[in-house]
Amino acid sequence: MSRPWSEAGIPASEVISLDEAELGALLALLRSLDGPEWELPTDCTLWTVRDICAHAVGLTDLILHPARWAGDLLASRREYPTMSRLDALNQLHVDRRARRSGPDLVADFGALVPARLALRRRVPAWARWLPLPGGFSLPPGTLLGYLLDVILIRDLWMHRVDISTATGRPLALDGHDRAIVHRVMADLAVVWDGPPGVVRLAGPAGGAWTVGGTDARSADPRGTVECDAVEYMRCLAGRNDQPGLHLTGDPAVGGAALRARVPF
Repeated sequence: MSRPWSEAGIPASEVISLDEAELGALLALLRSLDGPEWELPTDCTLWTVRDICAHAVGLTDLILHPARWAGDLLASRREYPTMSRLDALNQLHVDRRARRSGPDLVADFGALVPARLALRRRVPAWARWLPLPGGFSLPPGTLLGYLLDVILIRDLWMHRVDISTATGRPLALDGHDRAIVHRVMADLAVVWDGPPGVVRLAGPAGGAWTVGGTDARSADPRGTVECDAVEYMRCLAGRNDQPGLHLTGDPAVGGAALRARVPF
């Protein structure tokens, strides 16, 4: 079976459309927040809602200034030697913005969005086939295209879910959310370690997928798990180990669905 993180052939127009839609949805949610909501704890145990916004600003700023990568990596490893390379880098960017208020960070993020989208249009196709160095909490052999075209969008999407979960604000879902979930499910098919089964996800971002076996399209499912799409994404991201799965059939299918993890 192919490994999605080793593929870099997603059409650029589709990626730009997804990124633009997610950036717009996240900005709309952030701009709706006020007062005490900024200091609410989130599923990212070290971060408040404000910290998540600081992370979004820091990562986007770094993407726009690649010459800073080496210095930031060295500084983050000095500050956080026990963290993974990616976690340390993210925490460094949050720390640097500790004095920025929530509204100030939203303004910073909004100012960076046009440049982020413009940069996407300039990335040459060949660059997406470059392998990433190790230490970024991604599977070995991950290509730059997977980081740019999948993870960077998926990361913002999950953080929008984090903020919605923390604040109780409604999560607006549309076709672009469904496209993001469908790519997550492509990754799930690769890491699935149980018998063939059907995963049926409810809600605007949902759908149904057969996973497991040598060829999921011809596999004979031994069970079906049903769940809300967003809650199951939280489960796959390691944020919710009780997503409310409903299982029919072989319990091993349910076990595989609960222990699976996908890069976010």
